[in-house]
Amino acid sequence: MNLVIPYNLGRETRRAVVADDLVVNVAEPNSFASHSPQEFYVEEIKAHRDLIFAQLKGRSSLSILVDDHTRPTPAQCAIPELLNIAGVSRIRDLRLVIAFGSHEFPPEEYLREKVGDAVYSELPIILHDAYSRKENRMIGCTRRGTPLLINRWVASSGAKISLGSIFPSSLAGFTGGGKMILPGVAYCTSIDHNHAMFKDSFLGEVDENPMREDMDEAARLAGLDLTIDSVLNPEGRVLSLHIGDPIAAHREGVKVSRATYEKSVPRASVVIAGCGCRDDIDFVHLAKALEVASLVCEKGGIIVLIGACTLGMRWPELITCLEQESVGAKNGRSAGNSEGEVFARCFVHRYSSIFLERTKRVFWVTDREHESAANALGFKFFGDLQSALNEAVEGRRTSITVLPTASLLLPLPS
Repeated sequence: MNLVIPYNLGRETRRAVVADDLVVNVAEPNSFASHSPQEFYVEEIKAHRDLIFAQLKGRSSLSILVDDHTRPTPAQCAIPELLNIAGVSRIRDLRLVIAFGSHEFPPEEYLREKVGDAVYSELPIILHDAYSRKENRMIGCTRRGTPLLINRWVASSGAKISLGSIFPSSLAGFTGGGKMILPGVAYCTSIDHNHAMFKDSFLGEVDENPMREDMDEAARLAGLDLTIDSVLNPEGRVLSLHIGDPIAAHREGVKVSRATYEKSVPRASVVIAGCGCRDDIDFVHLAKALEVASLVCEKGGIIVLIGACTLGMRWPELITCLEQESVGAKNGRSAGNSEGEVFARCFVHRYSSIFLERTKRVFWVTDREHESAANALGFKFFGDLQSALNEAVEGRRTSITVLPTASLLLPLPS
């Protein structure tokens, strides 16, 4: 069998050959009719003009929140039509806010790609900074105790519309919706408090998910008027577009996303895990593929993780946390509440079979520049997929599950 795995934001591939009798399953998302983003966004936004006009009526200012460069949302297809509607509505003060959450800012070309060259050059764009106290304003507190500080431009806007997409998430159950406020345009302390709920939140769970509930409440407190959330396939074509109330419209989109990405996947001793869309842009997002692979990898097995991390690790707290755990183990104690980021510590302990107990090994197929990071994570570096696969199956009884777009999947292990 010839394996072809997406690499470097889907711009390249990594290939290998494996004996057919070793592969027990190749799990791909379910296929449905899809649409060109450029045409479909324009059509659907025009079809919902009355709803959007109603949200802008009597408002003089508007913030359009856009998810960042790590997400595949084709915002550049939607923004011009929204600007037309805002102009007719006589919005005098309009800003585009890139909802980075706690992510680092990327090189400029990624932002131009996201919103389009013309919009980037002509429209006021706010790059949300989660670490600047003066750029964030306190607006309240959620019932779960999250102090909600959000971007001051968003807080002061009369109307707020978000552009996002809906994929399975181990944090919020699914991306999109209220997640555009928290963590999207929230202050770091708000994000930390919310993300500390990770230990009680799981992939694909929306109901009774404390992190998602906190995010949705934050969206209400912030006054998010309308969400425009797409469900995309791995090629970036639109399966559906959901425009309306930040919670109700989002939940309709969740149904489509679940139908697309939920798959029964047999457990195996070797799991080959690649990334869909843009998820190998850095290790923060590549980790989604690792999470999914861990769910279907047998104890004592090997995960072959394929990802370029085009913009680098961008998660130094994870390595710091592992170092602290190592020191703590030698001293007979855990890292506890040391300087490691709360979320990184929760992540390490949830996937302790990979990071602490080492009962599941990881072979990371990536570029040479990440070899030291692989070593720090306790992974084994490989420059090509074939070499990693050869070593994974050598001298052992092997069953292989292949997940070409693991980061997008909602697996049902069997």
